[in-house]
Amino acid sequence: MDKYCQVGPDFFGLDRALSVMEDKERNAAPGMNLRFIEQTLPKIVQKALDLPTLHAQHAAQAGPLLILVAGARARQVIPRDLGVSLLANMFLCTFDSLFRTVPYRMCDPSFRHLLANPKPHEVAKLCMFLNFFERALETPLSGRIVIDRVVGVSLSEEEWLQSR
Repeated sequence: MDKYCQVGPDFFGLDRALSVMEDKERNAAPGMNLRFIEQTLPKIVQKALDLPTLHAQHAAQAGPLLILVAGARARQVIPRDLGVSLLANMFLCTFDSLFRTVPYRMCDPSFRHLLANPKPHEVAKLCMFLNFFERALETPLSGRIVIDRVVGVSLSEEEWLQSR
């Protein structure tokens, strides 16, 4: 991951998160670091590598992924397997160089700060994602994620009541 993440040789936040998870599960699952390296990380990498195929399938069925900008109402429906693949790429920081070329302001689609930050609240977030990956990569998720961008746009009462 050092190749993609420019946070230095140490992943302080990731190391701390794995230690916290191991402490919480000591009786049930010792060896969290080893389990992460041998089992979870390779599956995250594979999910990240699946992105071109999953994106092509999605684009053929529902059109390309959209960048939802502020001030404009838009909706994006994403199959959960594509969502997991996008999240895996964010975890591996593969969008970092692409993100620098986006001509407008967006939230950073990278885990590089989270992976490096050992502060308790950031470690808790990272633990949540690690737990998600372990569950989602063990049993494939079905369904879809619906993102409805409404920031800066007012809906009438009728539109609000009919929204989902």
